[in-house]
Amino acid sequence: MWLILLLIATALLIASIAAVGMVLHILWALLIGAAVGFAADWLVSVFLPAGGPRGFLETALAGIIGSYAATLIVGAHGLAWTLVGAVVVVLAWKLIAAAVRGGGPRYAGT
Repeated sequence: MWLILLLIATALLIASIAAVGMVLHILWALLIGAAVGFAADWLVSVFLPAGGPRGFLETALAGIIGSYAATLIVGAHGLAWTLVGAVVVVLAWKLIAAAVRGGGPRYAGT
């Protein structure tokens, strides 16, 4: 009986450690995605200042999507490919926002 309880307790401990690891992985992806998203938004804003992701979660989402897109398309991991993918996502986001808004991209001061 005690062996079954020990096995159940061990399984629960392993499951809780895996759940904590998954939560930390998601938080880490949000943090890195946000940093890369902000860098990509800054790089794209040099050429297209208006439009694009505005909030923290939208910018983090653009960074995460760009990271996964670069990994799927290029097949390589790394900060440089993550930034390239995020720049493509932010650029597409800004161009789609400009098309939905009507007309071409708006520039600062216009």
